[in-house]
Amino acid sequence: MGSNPEIQPTKVRRRLMGPRELIEEGASPFDNPVILLNVSPVVYHQGVLDTLRYFSERFGTGLYITLNKPCLTLQAAFGKAGVPSDRVVYLDSITNTTEHDTETCRYLGRMRELTDICVAVMKLASEKQVRFVLFDSVTTLLLYNDTKSVARFCHAVAEKLRSMRLSGALVLVEMEEGKDMAAQLAQFCDAYVKVGG
Repeated sequence: MGSNPEIQPTKVRRRLMGPRELIEEGASPFDNPVILLNVSPVVYHQGVLDTLRYFSERFGTGLYITLNKPCLTLQAAFGKAGVPSDRVVYLDSITNTTEHDTETCRYLGRMRELTDICVAVMKLASEKQVRFVLFDSVTTLLLYNDTKSVARFCHAVAEKLRSMRLSGALVLVEMEEGKDMAAQLAQFCDAYVKVGG
């Protein structure tokens, strides 16, 4: 059997890219994209930080919904990493505290009701006139809610962001049992960005 010289095997180059490169390479044709950020646990912190930096540089002030770490911990970490403190407003849904809200942090307590979280997100986004919303993380919601409820919640959030002309990122930590969830959520988003793994 002879080989056809016109047919050459395709070389696949694989390089690691962060959210900035993936979004800027045209992962989304939208001005205000809603992305699904599927992050390997190994690069989770850096992937979220890079996404926050990118969104704050491109869009301005944003709302960071935290279900994993307290607001004060994130403010210190992001400040050390060079994220301007005036570019991020936090909605803290992990801290079980009676602390009073501040200009940059609203405390929800350990709220796990998806409808209440959605209402709080949209209310704060409107009050603070943010330009993007970063939701960290969908994976945490799966610890307290079934996959159908979380998928419906993410769909509602994505649609509300679009109606408010806001960009957004839904963070999903890559897990074996979460593969179906990534496929479900990707259809609601304008771009799917996989970081690490």
